[in-house]
Amino acid sequence: MLAVVSFLTFLVFYVLPSTDPALLRVGRQATPDQLAAVRASLGLDEPFYEQFRIYATNVVTDFDLGYSYYAEVPVRDEILSRLPASISVALGAFVLWMAIALPVGILTALRPRSRSDRAVTGATLFFMSAPTYWLGLVVLFLFARDIGAVPVVGGAGTYVPFSESPRGWLEALILPWIVLAAAFAGLYARMIGENLRDAMAQDFVRTARAKGLSEQRIVLRHGLRAALAPIDKAHKWFVTRGDLEYTALWILYAATPLAQIEVISRGLLADREVVPQAASLNPGFFNVIYTEMLNAKKTTRAVHAALDAVDAYVAERADLLFAPIVEYLEDAGEARSATEIETYFSRQFNIDGVTTACEYLADHGHIGKASIAARLTKRSNADVQELAFFPLR
Repeated sequence: MLAVVSFLTFLVFYVLPSTDPALLRVGRQATPDQLAAVRASLGLDEPFYEQFRIYATNVVTDFDLGYSYYAEVPVRDEILSRLPASISVALGAFVLWMAIALPVGILTALRPRSRSDRAVTGATLFFMSAPTYWLGLVVLFLFARDIGAVPVVGGAGTYVPFSESPRGWLEALILPWIVLAAAFAGLYARMIGENLRDAMAQDFVRTARAKGLSEQRIVLRHGLRAALAPIDKAHKWFVTRGDLEYTALWILYAATPLAQIEVISRGLLADREVVPQAASLNPGFFNVIYTEMLNAKKTTRAVHAALDAVDAYVAERADLLFAPIVEYLEDAGEARSATEIETYFSRQFNIDGVTTACEYLADHGHIGKASIAARLTKRSNADVQELAFFPLR
C-alpha cells in the first residue's frame, strides 16, 4: 500500500507540476545549456518510470529521501532534526488526553444521563467539530507569551530540547498538548464510558444471578423501560398519522431492548451486537420487526404485522416483565401516584421511566389508571390531579 501511494503521489507531481524544478534551481536568467545541465544532474531528463525507480531504490537502500534546496540539507536530516519535537508533542498529548479521558469516562459510566454526562457529550461535539489549527490559533491568542491576551506560557519559536532546558521544553509544549488533547479527550471519554457501561451491565447480571435475584427484575431493568417508549410511539404514529416510515423507525428503536429481553430471559449474557444474537434465538419474530422494517418496502400490511408481533411478544411475557410493578401495587393495596412509583423503582432498582410501563399495563387491562389529588410542594395549600395507578385485584 505504501508503494502504491508513493507511486501515485510521484505521478501526480510529474503530470501536474507547478513549475520546472530545474528552472527554480538555476533561475530565470539561465541559458538553455545551463538549464539542460541542471536537468541532467537532477535526473529530470530520464523517463518518468526511471525517475521513480531511482527514487524508490535510494529510499529502500539508503533511506535517501532527496535533498531540500530550500533548507540546503538532505530531507532525511531535516526530518530527523524535527523528530524529537514531533515525538514530544504526540506522546505528551496522548498522556494528557488519556489522563482526562479515563476519569471522565468512568464518571459518565457511573452517572449516565447526568449533568456531567451531558457536559462531556457537549464538549466532545464542540472540540471534535473545531478544526485543530483554529483551536491552536485561539489558544495562542489567549495564552501565548508573545501575542496572548493573558501571557502564561511560551508561544511560537520557543521550543528547546528537553536536554537543554526541561522547563523551557515543558512551557513550549503545553499549549500544543492542550490543543491536541482537547480534540481527542472527549471522544475517548465517551468510548471509555460506553464500554464501561456495557461491562457493568454484564457484571450486574452475573452478580444478580449469583445473589439469587429474580429473573424478572433483571429483565425489567435491562429491557422493559427502553422497549415500551418506542413501542408506544410506534402505535401513535401508525394510528394517528398513518406514517409508515416513522412507525417502522420506532419499531426498529424497540428492537434492541426487545433483543435484550429475549437474550437475558433465556439465561444468556447480551452481546454488544444483541439484535443478531437474539435473531438467532427467535428468527421469526426478529425477521418481522427488524429485518423487514430495515430492508423491505414499508407497506401497511408489513408495519401492522410488526406492531401485532411486538404486542403479542410483550403480552406473552407480561408475567415475567411486569410482575415487579403489579406486585408493588398489590402490596400497596391502593392507588399510587406516578411520582411515588417512579421514586420507589428508582431507589430500589435504579430504574427510571416506569410510568411508561404502567401506562402500557393500564391500556392492556393489567392494572387500573386514575387520578389522585397531590400537592406540588410540601408547603403548597392547593391540590392538583396527578396520574395514578392501582391494582385490579
